[in-house]
Amino acid sequence: MDKAQKILNELDFSNSENLYQINNICRALSVPERLEIIRLLMNKSMTMTEIAKKLNLPLSSTVNHVKILEEAEIVFTEKFRTRNGQAKICFLNSFSILINFLPNEDDKQLKYVESMPVGLFSDCRVGEFNGLSSASNIIGVPNDKQSFFIPEHVQAE
Repeated sequence: MDKAQKILNELDFSNSENLYQINNICRALSVPERLEIIRLLMNKSMTMTEIAKKLNLPLSSTVNHVKILEEAEIVFTEKFRTRNGQAKICFLNSFSILINFLPNEDDKQLKYVESMPVGLFSDCRVGEFNGLSSASNIIGVPNDKQSFFIPEHVQAE
């Protein structure tokens, strides 16, 4: 399984083991400068110095931003030798991020279901409707929204 599939399969919000990684991704994407770094790396890999110059940022800030992007596994870096010492080149990981906020079907603790008769409401906004009725008769006047506000509305089914 490649990294992209792994991330897509693992970022299920209902699984508490994924919360740390989800937090890292959200943190990494929460700062405009980091989004700009991602945008730059979509076109080509770049050194830290190139990114800093392109975004007009201090090198120390660029290093910190890239470190946070690395922790989220959005980018990765590799060191290489230069004439003047060492440099780091940054690469963008190619993957899609999908965070599932839907509860797991098997996890009953995340579900809460309450049923109540249709007429037991205390406040409402009425759109188009045909009317209310109980088991034995029509409540109010058909097609009249005022029917929702008469006392008999509690008998609606």
